[in-house]
Amino acid sequence: MKSIFLFHAPLQHACRPLAVIVLAACSWSDVTFAQDPGAPGSPAPGGTTPAPATDTTPAVVPGAVKDTSKPAPDTVSPATPTPKEKSGSPFRTGESARGGTPAKKSPFAFESGTADADASQKTRRLTDREPAVEAPAATRGGDAGTESRIIAPGFYGRGPQVVTPGQGQYARPKYRFGVSVGIGFDDNPNQVTNANLGVVGRPRKGTGFTYLNGHWDAQWLKPRTVFTVNLEAGGNFFFDRPGDSTDANARLALFYVNKINPRSQFSTNATFAYLSQPDFSNLYASSSIVGGDYFTGSTKFDFSYRWSRVFTTVTSASVNLLKYVNDSPAAISNSFWSFIFGNEFRFVSSQRVTWVAEGRYEIARFINTASLDSQTAYILAGLDWIASRRMNATFRTGASIRSFDAGGSSAAPYVEASLGYRTGRHSTLTLNGRYGFEQSNVVGDDNLSYRLGLIYQHAFTSRLSGNAGLNFIHTNFNPRTGTKTTTDIYDLNFGLQYRLDRHFTIGARYSYTLQDTSTGLQNFDRNRILLTGQYEY
Repeated sequence: MKSIFLFHAPLQHACRPLAVIVLAACSWSDVTFAQDPGAPGSPAPGGTTPAPATDTTPAVVPGAVKDTSKPAPDTVSPATPTPKEKSGSPFRTGESARGGTPAKKSPFAFESGTADADASQKTRRLTDREPAVEAPAATRGGDAGTESRIIAPGFYGRGPQVVTPGQGQYARPKYRFGVSVGIGFDDNPNQVTNANLGVVGRPRKGTGFTYLNGHWDAQWLKPRTVFTVNLEAGGNFFFDRPGDSTDANARLALFYVNKINPRSQFSTNATFAYLSQPDFSNLYASSSIVGGDYFTGSTKFDFSYRWSRVFTTVTSASVNLLKYVNDSPAAISNSFWSFIFGNEFRFVSSQRVTWVAEGRYEIARFINTASLDSQTAYILAGLDWIASRRMNATFRTGASIRSFDAGGSSAAPYVEASLGYRTGRHSTLTLNGRYGFEQSNVVGDDNLSYRLGLIYQHAFTSRLSGNAGLNFIHTNFNPRTGTKTTTDIYDLNFGLQYRLDRHFTIGARYSYTLQDTSTGLQNFDRNRILLTGQYEY
């Protein structure tokens, strides 16, 4: 059986199997945008589209057409465990049984070179706690057998991103493009609040709409490098909506990770979008319903270095943007830039637990309202937990201290958590949560919220799959003067997709949004249904 991601050739002759977990990344999930299935999600400042904390791709993924021909040099053919292999730790895989023939090299095995020859004896004595830039390079894929993976840090507030060559979206062709069309109905396209129902020119009026979207994506998978690109654009065209009859959307997502050597790794995540509706599935996106069309984007760079078998650092920098098209200094939808710098100190205490101490520093610069410019420091601690072969979790908690350039400061607790769980051979569950500061519109005002995002995916057959999502946002606004107010937003969605053949897919989707405020002035609800057809090549 093939040995995957070996950092030192002598390990092939070790008497005791070496457990490794893979560095990986997933640039993009097919079911990401709970607000609108036809609208790309908004990668808002500090965040990106949801990514599971572990590789939770169902074993049967409709639409993932796997090439059964002889793999090309830059593809991976996962090894299959032999009956003679000893089980040992549930995370050991890719090695020959004790005393057996050394395993053959995988095309994803990394050679350490002669420079590491002096350290080979120490390497032989490493146990399951050995990290590969900080995590083991391979794990047993449960029912799916041995899998090659690469793991890389996700955006702030997200779990690590995982690339599993030959599985899920990484079983697709190198290049792919498609066109989707659909028809639907929206009973409140302008999100008119209950308090405005009697206002002339702002009635609540349902209308049908057509949907058109095109996408193109590409992926390059090599032993040390992964690069993916996703591009899509389209819109919803309403038959009889007061005001603007078009919601245009466009999105570009890039992901790059390079395993420089057995100790160091560099990765980049970038997402840019033009959207017409708020995206409640994003932990960092604006939840304003009055902002209108906007540009948003996030770019994050990470450099990981393994100093020893139990200690790793991850240094990061992020640039983020939220820019409303029709912004004004008086609007509550103020546009801003955000720059975040961070560093993680990671200590491996066992094959399942990595303790993390982290510091971040954020600089926010408002485009039209300089008085809101601020700096925020985060002091966090937490852990990354591999609960089992099916479940991973991350957790960060601590304090955030914000100071305004115009004077004044405030402090609040801060919490981030994510969970990825493969509930069955054909189903996955992803959970993301956050509690902390939101951008304020008045100097000195405290705007705190907690956000929860939940996605469940299930493949009923190789052709039929479904998904369900829930996004919840609770915001506490505590002004320096005036009355404290609260806002709750509930966003639910359900979808089914049926693949007719390798090119054609039909689908149906329903979503419901409810906003409830303590004053009642911004209360509204919204129902949407959409039927789609897609051609993909």
